[in-house]
Amino acid sequence: GGPPRTAMPIAADMVPGYYQVKLGGTTRPTRKPTRRPTKRPVITAEQAMHRYSYCGAFWTDARDNCEFKDHCEDDRDCPEAEFCWTQTPCDFYATEIPTTAPPSETPTYKPTFP
Repeated sequence: GGPPRTAMPIAADMVPGYYQVKLGGTTRPTRKPTRRPTKRPVITAEQAMHRYSYCGAFWTDARDNCEFKDHCEDDRDCPEAEFCWTQTPCDFYATEIPTTAPPSETPTYKPTFP
């Protein structure tokens, strides 16, 4: 018998892997430097397999209109009467070109109603 045994409390900095974030670094820096950043974004094999997949009624519809169609991984991602097609010229992971046009309207401090 007796009362149930409980673990003795230990200080957080005694827990393996514990670190305390401070401005400018940590109290326990890693011994090895971290890996360098990659030159381009890393995507999984699954993402790569579907990067050019878009919905369309037929492949030519998806190919010719992919910039206006939904990106998909399978037919369930598409609207009714459309299917998921691959090998289109559109790349889902391509970076969009930034716009240079000014905002369309000046912001207001009060809500606007149509």
